[in-house]
Amino acid sequence: MPITILPLYFSHFMLLFYGATLIIGIIVILKTIKLYKSKTIKGIDLFVGLIISLTLFGFLNSLFPRETNGLVLSMFVSLIMVFIPFVIYLLAYNSKKDNFISKVLLISIACTFTVIICFLLLTSILIVVAE
Repeated sequence: MPITILPLYFSHFMLLFYGATLIIGIIVILKTIKLYKSKTIKGIDLFVGLIISLTLFGFLNSLFPRETNGLVLSMFVSLIMVFIPFVIYLLAYNSKKDNFISKVLLISIACTFTVIICFLLLTSILIVVAE
């Protein structure tokens, strides 16, 4: 398996990009837990958030059907499944008109981030076991 070395001018952008994804993911998971404990999230919110997350993942897979480069996929997963819904969440949350959209997008981002973290842990465990 060849190792791709990124140019140094690209690594600062990637560090900021993944750092922002990590910060957004932690904030979203903490807000989702807070809303769940206060009984603000209903079952339909969880269902619709999961459907949105799966729809975005299906859209991403239709854009890159045979992409094997993990760097490209991880950038687009972060962009399409975390950043764009987070911006829409902020717009919906600040409008105070419809709180359903903000809760559903919050749950969608939390599901996506949880799956990303589980996938990274699983792949790192499998790499250690394979060696």
